[in-house]
Amino acid sequence: MKKKVSRNIVLYALVVAACLLMAGCSTNKTDAALESPRNTSEKKIPVTIYMNGPVKGSLDPVLVPVQREIVLKGEDSDKLRVKAAVEELIKGVTEKEKEAGLTTSLPKEVKVLNVGIKRPYVTVDFSSELQVMGGAMLISSFLEQIKYTLTEFDGIAGVILQVNGEQVGTEANPFTGDGFQFNALVRPAGGSWAKSISPSRALDNFIVSIGNGDIKEMWLWMGPGVREQYKYPDMTNISELSEGLGAWRNYKVVSENINGDKAVVIIKGDQKLEGMTEKDAQYTAYMVKENGQWKWDPKSK
Repeated sequence: MKKKVSRNIVLYALVVAACLLMAGCSTNKTDAALESPRNTSEKKIPVTIYMNGPVKGSLDPVLVPVQREIVLKGEDSDKLRVKAAVEELIKGVTEKEKEAGLTTSLPKEVKVLNVGIKRPYVTVDFSSELQVMGGAMLISSFLEQIKYTLTEFDGIAGVILQVNGEQVGTEANPFTGDGFQFNALVRPAGGSWAKSISPSRALDNFIVSIGNGDIKEMWLWMGPGVREQYKYPDMTNISELSEGLGAWRNYKVVSENINGDKAVVIIKGDQKLEGMTEKDAQYTAYMVKENGQWKWDPKSK
């Protein structure tokens, strides 16, 4: 009788041990299943960057558009795309591009610390190595490379540069020892590029030209109706425009309706009025096409 009980105890112990072992295995599987899966997805995206071309009979830098393919791992955003494009400029030219005479003006030591986008502006924060660049010609070509590369992106018309979080290129803080001042870098109006962009992107450029206080540039983004109102560039009411349309930041294009040579663009976002930011404000811009280029013209409605 005692032997039978002993065998039962042994069998019971073996069953319990087996159950515990199975439970342990089951627990491990559950823990593994609860772990967040690693995002190993990669996305290859084509971008256009601008390198310095070979100088031919002129000391002025000649820009050459170059197609590159950037790889984004996991997350995809406009900020990451912009950062990757600038880093391609820092990497420099390929062997094939070098043989063709292309160069880059960005120092290889410089790093991109941060990127911020608030339409129609992008702010790129660089490490301190950028501020010690020397030579007016080198600096000019760098500014052109950055300006043309980043304004390829939709919704970016003005490029603001920072070094260690502080804006450079202003009157209070010129860029490098050569004293460059530009506030926001912007592509000039006119030419094939200006004719190729949409009404909303033309509006972006007009807003940036107001922010820069550049009357000549503003005039080139104005349609015939509003030019007739002001008569001459010097008679343009800059204060009124600066406090109105020029105060828009961090907005989205709600709609863009094109009807022949006229278009209506509705934007919604932040507008500063008398020092106060009005959130989710809305503005309707009337645009007209003149000589193939979209221009701001409230008189065309």
